[in-house]
Amino acid sequence: MAQTDDRIEADQQIGVRAPEQTPRLFGHRTQLDETLETFEAGRMHSGLLIHGPRGIGKATFAFTLAKELLVRSSDEDKKRIFDQISAGAHPNLISLRVGRNPATGRFRTEISVDEVRSVIHRFQVSSGRVGARICIIDSADDLNRNAANALLKTLEEPPANSYFMLVSQRPGVIIPTIHSRTVQLALRPLSSEDVKSAVSAALDDPVNETALNIACSQAAGRPRQALEELVSDNSSQVKELRNWLREPRNRQGAVHVAIATDLARRDTGAYGKAMGVLTDWIAAQARSRALQFSPPDAPLAMLTGLWEKARALGADQATYNLDKRQTLTMIMDAIREIDRSG
Repeated sequence: MAQTDDRIEADQQIGVRAPEQTPRLFGHRTQLDETLETFEAGRMHSGLLIHGPRGIGKATFAFTLAKELLVRSSDEDKKRIFDQISAGAHPNLISLRVGRNPATGRFRTEISVDEVRSVIHRFQVSSGRVGARICIIDSADDLNRNAANALLKTLEEPPANSYFMLVSQRPGVIIPTIHSRTVQLALRPLSSEDVKSAVSAALDDPVNETALNIACSQAAGRPRQALEELVSDNSSQVKELRNWLREPRNRQGAVHVAIATDLARRDTGAYGKAMGVLTDWIAAQARSRALQFSPPDAPLAMLTGLWEKARALGADQATYNLDKRQTLTMIMDAIREIDRSG
């Protein structure tokens, strides 16, 4: 696989197609069909908040919905619409993501108010082509406060025939007034069959069938997690984390700090993968404890509290660009204490 950093989005994996380039949506068909029915009936809301767990295909859903809306509302050929969206060249579709800092070449950590205003201006002054005009914000979690407020004004009085799709894995960080101006569309993890199909469709190159099956079986309904397992170059670091989680209480204190340091310093998605592994472990332990013991059960309560804390720490790290090593270390410290108590 090519290792050039020509990613469209900040968390895109090299060797994996971006959501707008993914040819087919797997799963989420009920939500897609119901939304299209409201559009055909002239009842579709101008603002959609598409939310759900990380890595289940929310952005792919948004771009698939956008393609279908443009097919239904314009006089253009379906293949031409799809090809232009895949190339990022359709004039009636704007995707708003964190961009690169031209001075450093690195991706920024937030979407600014100027970027939102630029999109709004394009909607106001340009009619584009015949058909719906669509803006996909991927993700709305990256909007800073001023950007969110600027978007809110447009959601309150949207231009005619315009639709805003806000993708979010942390809807709780989005300001309440945006919630009140959008229709909530909750997506859920996929079936095992859909995960495997989605992963195969997203990869530029084929992978070993055995490796594919193992990655998909561990993905818990999230194609992205399987893709991270297959194409990331941080598998050895994540493997060390999984080994540590087998016996947290018996590990020396410095071991988990070293693991967290190694995961945090890598700019290859290792931190996001590690956060997923940790929260999955906490959730699995909580489920197992709940099946074995009746409440009140102190370790179960601690696990439930840690799951909430881990999610909050992850959200704070992303929102405020906090130290990744410290975030991982705090969660791993808490896991050691719970494992000792249980």
